[in-house]
Formats: sequence, C-alpha cells, structure tokens
Amino acid sequence: MPASKGNVRKRPSGSWQANWLDAHGVRRFKSFQYKKDADTYLRQILGDVDLVRVGLPERMGAARGRHKWSELVELWETKKAAKISLKDDQSRNKVHLAPLLEREVVESIHGPVVTAVERALHKKVQAGQIGVSSQRKILVQLQAMLRMAAREKWIVSAPVLELPREPLHDRPWVHGEEEIVKLLEAATARGYPGLRELYATAIATGLRKGELMGLDWDAVDFRNRVITVRRTSVKGPEKVRTATKGAKVRHVPIPDDLMDMLREFKLSGLHPTIVFPNKRGGRQGVDGRVFDDIFKECARTAGIPDGLTFHGLRHTYGSHYVQRGGNVYTLQKVMGHESVNTTQLYAHLSEDAFGKDRQMMSGMLGRRKKSKSAG
Repeated sequence: MPASKGNVRKRPSGSWQANWLDAHGVRRFKSFQYKKDADTYLRQILGDVDLVRVGLPERMGAARGRHKWSELVELWETKKAAKISLKDDQSRNKVHLAPLLEREVVESIHGPVVTAVERALHKKVQAGQIGVSSQRKILVQLQAMLRMAAREKWIVSAPVLELPREPLHDRPWVHGEEEIVKLLEAATARGYPGLRELYATAIATGLRKGELMGLDWDAVDFRNRVITVRRTSVKGPEKVRTATKGAKVRHVPIPDDLMDMLREFKLSGLHPTIVFPNKRGGRQGVDGRVFDDIFKECARTAGIPDGLTFHGLRHTYGSHYVQRGGNVYTLQKVMGHESVNTTQLYAHLSEDAFGKDRQMMSGMLGRRKKSKSAG
C-alpha cells in the first residue's frame, strides 16, 4: 500500500501549513509557526494514517494495552512527585485537560483530538478566561505528559503541539523608574518590616517568589556582590526545598543601590538566618499577603495600572536589564531560564540587544571602521 499523501506549504500569512489525507480519505490541515514543526507533525500523522490503513493500531493496541487518561495522570504525578510545581500541574489537569480528555485513551490523543484541545484552549483565551501564558503552560504540560507516555511505550510517538508565543505586553511590568520609587515608598509606608527590601530585591535581581522566600543570609555574599540561589520555598509542610525550579544553583549580581539597602537591613537584626521572615519570625509563605493584596495595594498607591502581580517584578527586572543594553544570553543564566527562547521575549525592548557583543568582536577580520577624522 503506498504511503499517505501530504505536504507542507507556506501560507501568505507566513505560517506553515501541513495538509494530508486521513485514513478515510478526508483532507486535513494544521498550521504551525515554524516549518520544522509542520514537517515533524506531518511525518507523525502520516505514520499514524498508514498504521490505521493496514490495521496495525488494533494489533499494537492489544499488545500494549489501552491506557486511560487518568492512568497517564497517575503516572505523571508519581514520576513528578518531587516536582516543585506539581500542584500547578494537578490544577491545570483538573480544570483544563481532564474535561477534554478524561474519556479518551492515551493512544487516541493525536491528530483531531490534539487539534480539538488546542482550539478549546484558544477559545478560552478569546473569552478572557485564561491568558496566553496559561494556554502555553497547559499545552507544554500536555506535550510533556504524552512524551512520557511514549517513553513508557504506551504510544509510538508523542504528537507535536502548536505552542503559542506569549507577547511581552501580556506580561505586566513596571516601566518607569519613578513608578518603582513610588512602589518602594508605598511599601515603606505600610510599616511592615522588610517589605520594601523584599520588593526592591525582586525588582533588582529578578528572583522568583519562592526563591526570595527560601533566601537565607548565608546566600548573600556582600564581598563578591552576588546572591547564590540554591533553594526555593514551596507550599505545604516542607516550606523549603534545597532545589530551585530548574534544580540548578545560579549566581545573581547585586546592584550597588540594593547592596546598600540589604546591608542596612541585615544590620537591623530582623532575623539571624532568614532574609525575609514573616511577622512571627518564621519563613514567609509563598501565598502570603505580601505577594497578593498588600502588594496590589502598594501598586495602586504608586499609581501603577491594574494587572501587575508580584511575578511582574521579575519581568520588570528582565525588561530593564535588556533596555539598559544587557545581553539576553547572560540574562538567561541570571534569571534561570531553561531555554533562551523564554529570555528572547525581552530582546525586542533593546534597540540593539547585541550591540556590546558586536563592538567587542569588531576588528577580528582586519576591517575596523575608520574614524571620521581619517582622510
């Protein structure tokens, strides 16, 4: 039997469209932002179509067994028990994935089923029920779960999902230095010990909420002017885990103005070991009021538009870093992004994000630009 017909074409919009005939002879289409994703998806879908035509799915399914979605969820939660964001995974499954997939067997989650999930989430974005960031996280989780199913030999291969790119304007951040100053003044006026220093550290270092809560004074190196990020605070009885989100230790530079602020704060003797304790002297919870309603009140007092969350201070750091000429690859290491693609979201904020690197490497080929005074 000949291989299934299909091809990839570039659309006038600039996207890439995979089209093919399914096992019933119906023409199908799916668009992707990148050609390589369209090619990969087409290879996988054509392989599935050919298997259906020769009757292999029934024989392969009988050999491997048919696994319910709930079984994959259980496998995921067992394998990822130590994952810091497991509760977020569970919430995304319960609210978004399970209603769409709970009646499906894992072997059927490809092609039209995946497309239906993508469309359902897109409708939620259009209705304002979720943001593009949440949509992307849900699809990333689904893709990772299906890849796990492939590693367990439940399915032949995991389908390629079309992940939306999250524009930076969907991530609220503090644009002006004047607004930052007003935010810190509002925090000071609250009279909450360490609140100003907490918000200032988030803005000036880009540390995540959990990393700030897991920060101890032994990780703040005043001599070398760096913070060593090696642990994070989480919800639940454990409170602190000796691993960050990416399970990697990283070093974050301390700007001069933050250095002075932290040195004075340490001398105040609020706590001997924990940098940002709660009012009872224990470790602040990541769901504490200082990250939610107190923060929103301070932002409102500072005249910052609604929508800014505490996590927006991390975006504030990344945005200002690039605007001041910082290199996105250095920023990736400082912020602890696993992929530079995440960091690239900030790159357009700089007129020339790689200007310093170009100047540094100029002249290697003996073609230095002549000065204006040259004849």
